[in-house]
Amino acid sequence: MSHSIFHTRINEAQSNVIYLFALISRNLTSRQRQKIIKLMNVPIEVLG
Repeated sequence: MSHSIFHTRINEAQSNVIYLFALISRNLTSRQRQKIIKLMNVPIEVLG
């Protein structure tokens, strides 16, 4: 059971990295950026 929780944590971290790369992509509009931030469920301050 704890194994599956650990696995989910890894998947969340990986998708956060993907979102982060999308976030710093220069083709992004501010609207898309806000969408990604909402998907990541983290405060904007964390992203600096």
